[in-house]
Amino acid sequence: MLQNSNMENIPLEDRYNADKIIGEDADELSYERMPVSSFGMSMLQSMGFYEGRGLGKNPENALHHPIEFVPRHHRQGLGADPKPSFLQKSKNKDIPQLVGGLKENGKIKNYINIGEKLVEKKKKVFERNVDVKIIKGKHENLTGKILNVNESDKECIVELTVNEESVKVRFDEIDFMEEIDPTIETSNIGKMEILHKAIKKEKKSEIENNKKPLKWVVPNIKVRIVSKKANNGKYYNMKVVVTDILDIDTFSVLTTKGDSINDLREKDIETLLPEVEKNVMVVRGENKGKIATLKVRDKTKNKVIIQYSENYEYDEMTQDDICEYVSL
Repeated sequence: MLQNSNMENIPLEDRYNADKIIGEDADELSYERMPVSSFGMSMLQSMGFYEGRGLGKNPENALHHPIEFVPRHHRQGLGADPKPSFLQKSKNKDIPQLVGGLKENGKIKNYINIGEKLVEKKKKVFERNVDVKIIKGKHENLTGKILNVNESDKECIVELTVNEESVKVRFDEIDFMEEIDPTIETSNIGKMEILHKAIKKEKKSEIENNKKPLKWVVPNIKVRIVSKKANNGKYYNMKVVVTDILDIDTFSVLTTKGDSINDLREKDIETLLPEVEKNVMVVRGENKGKIATLKVRDKTKNKVIIQYSENYEYDEMTQDDICEYVSL
């Protein structure tokens, strides 16, 4: 045992002299007289512990009872212990997978309290009126409700909470919302919270966004709004028609409901293509502004063939060089 635990009172040259600092080792009789339980409890009490109170920076939120870890047994590398049979995925779909239960936020726990039992892992069931969150893809971080399910194509139609627009999403792009407060979700404040993460990804410095000239936007073309930030996401994923060029970098559009939206930029929209034999406008290249008919569209090669209305000549270009034309 240390004779003096305050090292500052020991001269520097003597701090490494064990004979002056450390006393004699305790004998076996001393160890036997010290109960292990009392020793451990005295250490815990010295750290501020008492029965019924958790340890840590926030003891009121800490665990009060011992827990048992439930390993996931994957990505452990060579030499790892095999996954227990009760946790292994079985080819027989009738045999459930066992987990530690769910937290308040709906996520799976990787532990159980001593004496508790593992519970069956809930299977994802894609069905109508289920609240979901889109976790990847172009609609990432938005929430909504499943309207329709296509089991054969592994996709579903989701009605977005922010603007009630319907979007097509694959099964692997969505997750279920186990715990959700409908009063928050349907309020304006809730909608802003839903868009917070999505908006954060789109934010750039004012210098980068300032006065970027329009390159391809022209009046009388139909486009889709892809920005989750513009107008607080109210018109996200909607198809609109460009009506006027306001200045060097902004323009206005008209929705199908007759709403006029101003001060949009090219980064807020994407081009749309109609069906074959419908009218398009060239938006890039030397023939920009000319009207034509879409004759052939090859999505895999990103190629289209159009026929100009003024001289009936054919031309080949990429899909991004044209956009659906609407006569106002």
